[in-house]
Amino acid sequence: MKSLKNLNKVFFSIFLITITSCSEVNKSSNISKLEVNTKQDIGLVKFGDTLTKQISFKNTSSNDLIIKRAESSCGCTSVKLKDSIIKPNSNGEIRVSLTPKVENNGVINESIIIEANTKPIFTVIYLKGKVVN
Repeated sequence: MKSLKNLNKVFFSIFLITITSCSEVNKSSNISKLEVNTKQDIGLVKFGDTLTKQISFKNTSSNDLIIKRAESSCGCTSVKLKDSIIKPNSNGEIRVSLTPKVENNGVINESIIIEANTKPIFTVIYLKGKVVN
């Protein structure tokens, strides 16, 4: 009787391990890879002007890249995605517009944060430039 209980525990443990490992495989199989230059030089921008830059990226995985969010680190920068779903081995594009404020005079460092089905979940693109009068 005791060995039957032990045998049931073993089978139950194997069952749980199998279910858990299958769900982990399914989770990791939806992971995509976003390839982008994470350090972007935006150059000079004149105070009062708006600088617009297109940032290209590529989905280098065999799964759809699903971008949930793309946001900037400050209110002077806006971000627009061309498409939120990028097919495998296809390119995507983010349009960044920067309108510097008075306090941005000199060197500026901003960032764009992308949340997607990647590992890690967040990709940060750093923008560096200089505001001139």
